[in-house]
Amino acid sequence: MAKKPATGGKAARVRTEAVADRTHGDGTTAFGRRVVSGMRAVNAALRADGLAEVGKKLTARRLKRAALPSVPADPAAVVGVRAAVGASQAAFAALLGVSVGAVRGWEKGTKKPSRMAARFLGEIRGDPGYWKRRVAEAVAAGG
Repeated sequence: MAKKPATGGKAARVRTEAVADRTHGDGTTAFGRRVVSGMRAVNAALRADGLAEVGKKLTARRLKRAALPSVPADPAAVVGVRAAVGASQAAFAALLGVSVGAVRGWEKGTKKPSRMAARFLGEIRGDPGYWKRRVAEAVAAGG
């Protein structure tokens, strides 16, 4: 009769001890506990800020009630948003998906941004640091 290989031994004991070092009595890891704790914090923040409705279906009525940012068709406002991002007219036009002439016209007051462009400008004005990083990432990637 052939001998069966041992299933235990030193290697198995070392693996078991390594897992035991990473887990706690309840079988969770420190990383797992941090993830769960973070998710609980996000959940609490959403509920505290009245964002419990985020999971509900988005309807036109809800959208109309929401305060969606936009930038007025004011040359100074457009210049201010572009300056906050720190982009040239050409880079800003690329970010918005419009021509350089459109950005130039908005800034001179000879053209008005479309409603969609005004909404996008409002989003950029709401968090210029995020969009500045996006422009920097695009430049770094060669895009």
